[in-house]
Amino acid sequence: FEGANETLLRWEQEDDYVGLQQIRGYGGAPPRVARVGIKEYIAKPGVYGEYIMLDEEELTNRRAMGSYGAPIQISDIVARAHAQLLTRRIARQEKIIADLLVNGTFSVADINGKTLISDSFTPQTFTASVPWSTAATSTPIADLRACQLIPVGQSVRVDATSEVWMNRVTANYLLSNTNANDLGGRRLYGLSPANSIEAINMILQGEDLPQIRIYEGGYKADNGTWTRFLATGKALLVGRRTSGAKIGGYRYTRNINSPNAAPVPYVRVIDKGEENIPGVIEVHDGHNGGPVLYFPGALVTLANLAA
Repeated sequence: FEGANETLLRWEQEDDYVGLQQIRGYGGAPPRVARVGIKEYIAKPGVYGEYIMLDEEELTNRRAMGSYGAPIQISDIVARAHAQLLTRRIARQEKIIADLLVNGTFSVADINGKTLISDSFTPQTFTASVPWSTAATSTPIADLRACQLIPVGQSVRVDATSEVWMNRVTANYLLSNTNANDLGGRRLYGLSPANSIEAINMILQGEDLPQIRIYEGGYKADNGTWTRFLATGKALLVGRRTSGAKIGGYRYTRNINSPNAAPVPYVRVIDKGEENIPGVIEVHDGHNGGPVLYFPGALVTLANLAA
């Protein structure tokens, strides 16, 4: 997460460095080299915010959960409202990031179903010829080797310092591989079979392949359905820039509702009981912002990992 005191999401990226240094010889004048160009990217930030209202009845009858007697402080019930809103904000941000990085696009609709913000890029993808859920013939090691070649020439390292993010169901397919010509042949080698993610990562490290990371983030929809941010059958390979530069971020932009209009989320508690009857308290949480992607070439989406 980062902040920028701007109203738009704006970032720049230099074009690729090309060519080889030229020879000049003793006494020769060095040839001139043209500077590389710079591409500028601009996107509109999303404007997010919601509130919880603590009404007169709740404020009067407030009590600690599990008790039916003494009331709790108003600050305690406000804190619970803050926690709920913060959880929703983080879930929204995680979903935006996961949708964009894995699928190449994200969109957010309002309560009436109208899309108010969306953006996309063209992701690098790899499609497994045999799903990892087919334990006997799938080839996860060969697939990861193929993924290593995709970002070639983009100043990206795809090796044992890189990571492949997937949910636990997809990881379980990997753990179940029995293909003797691929991971299965390495898993069952020796006296102690590799039956854990940690052990599999040791095998991958020996092959200088990215490490497996489990990501079980998700949210419970209003209808009670649990939805993972990273779908089963997909994975995200995250390489590393050779310069150590970060690949992207989620940027907050200027927000008039934040203190001094700072580029940070706002949290407000508005007590309307001072001027109105019946008295109510509104707990607000919101932010302006969105994802910025500096080096998309460091990302590869793996698809068709589950039948």
